[in-house]
Amino acid sequence: MKTGERLVVGLLGCVWTGVRAYDGQTLDRVNVTTVHEDHPHGANMQATAVINNLAFVARLSGALAERLTISADNTVKETKNNTFLNFIVWLLCCLRSTPLWVVRTVYKIVGHTHDDLDRFYSRVGMSLRGHTYISKQEMQRIVSDTLTSYDISWVHSAQTFDFETVRERLGVHMKRMRNTHDLEVFRTDAGVCVRWKQWMTDERWSSPRLVVPFDEMQLVAAMQPAVLPHEFPTQKVAGGLALVDRLEGELLSTVGLTDKITRGLADIRASWRGQDQGPRFSMQELLKTLTSCALGASFQSVFNNAADLHASIPSDVLYQSCPGHDVVGVPVESLVELEVKGIPLDVQTTEPECCLGSFVITRCTSASKLPFAMGVLRDLAGELGLVEWLHPLKSTERKFASGKKKQILDIFGRWLPVDSFQVGDLEELPKPLVDPKDILLWNFELTEDSEIPFSTLDQLLDVHGIDFTGLSLSATHRGNLYRTHRLMQGNKPAISKVRK
Repeated sequence: MKTGERLVVGLLGCVWTGVRAYDGQTLDRVNVTTVHEDHPHGANMQATAVINNLAFVARLSGALAERLTISADNTVKETKNNTFLNFIVWLLCCLRSTPLWVVRTVYKIVGHTHDDLDRFYSRVGMSLRGHTYISKQEMQRIVSDTLTSYDISWVHSAQTFDFETVRERLGVHMKRMRNTHDLEVFRTDAGVCVRWKQWMTDERWSSPRLVVPFDEMQLVAAMQPAVLPHEFPTQKVAGGLALVDRLEGELLSTVGLTDKITRGLADIRASWRGQDQGPRFSMQELLKTLTSCALGASFQSVFNNAADLHASIPSDVLYQSCPGHDVVGVPVESLVELEVKGIPLDVQTTEPECCLGSFVITRCTSASKLPFAMGVLRDLAGELGLVEWLHPLKSTERKFASGKKKQILDIFGRWLPVDSFQVGDLEELPKPLVDPKDILLWNFELTEDSEIPFSTLDQLLDVHGIDFTGLSLSATHRGNLYRTHRLMQGNKPAISKVRK
């Protein structure tokens, strides 16, 4: 039965980050487009999926953002090619009266790297194990009923637009595109420009290149792509329908034809005959949706200056939603872990003593927002230690949430003596006199910028079980770097033996 006559169903998924619906709730939805082998799978299919998804999200949220970042596989056939580049240039020309003025495409280091969408595909495969289904409609129902933690929307690809013709007419051609993993197309008062860099975390962009002058943008927008028909080869349709007939006869003689089986067989026949129910919006309708959603948006100018590009999303923030594209720079100590075994038996290791002037870390009070307290041991009072407490500064929140970013306590940043702050800015700290049994760590050194080393934070997390990697505490620049540092270490087990 496993021949070329089978109806093959492919899944084209799309996950959106940083989008809000009318009611202000963040959209956490996976848009899945089913595709058959009745049309080529390449740049035309990917560009069509992008504009369909963009129109879908614009209708759902009622607005169009100023920036669109596309996390794409490093595949030359589908997204890393000049057809897809010309599509983005054309799209910005068509949406010249909307707030959307920057489209950034970041490509993964290799062709396909596991990210949130790949993990979703893995769960789809697991959800279908042990289930029998005939049609793609039944497959969709099983997946949606099993993966209840996902909000999945299904749609079938019923048409594809010919953006290769747009590439031929527009004529933007980039050579050696394989060398760049970060590409940005943006609209200014001079026209549409392109710039690039090798890696997402590189600080230096290329000089912008003007590809469409301002007075030619309307002409480019008039290049409406034609609709490419979806059609199976006649011989393949005949073979597929014959297989369905044989399957129907086999089921009739064994288990009988239930309503569910009958509907499934009818769905397969409809797919072979090109009768799949799917949206068939014209390009004019899609562009009208995008422009009408942008009419209610408030923005100063449609055409921006190149200086506005300095407000690009920082790489450490972008990495959180685009893993696999690059490795954000972390301290060199995080790159490898070195273990030394076989210490001679005559060498005795002792726990270092906590001396005056040492940095110490204890647990904080339950009323404090700080997960731990850090200070300097200044004097001894009997069996207790007198500690001069330090306090972290606040930093701007670094995440995708819309609106003005708030200032949060940055435990990963600089720590200063408490007398450097006003009383109202301090969190509740332990009393100055500390019992030695309450000290968790001591005799460590801060960095040159008065920051806690990652190795010390690792001990707090692994040995003492103090977790500070939640976004409420770690959504800062160095907090993002620490989460990347932990990911590079893999599933490192916690040390069960706690030092007394």
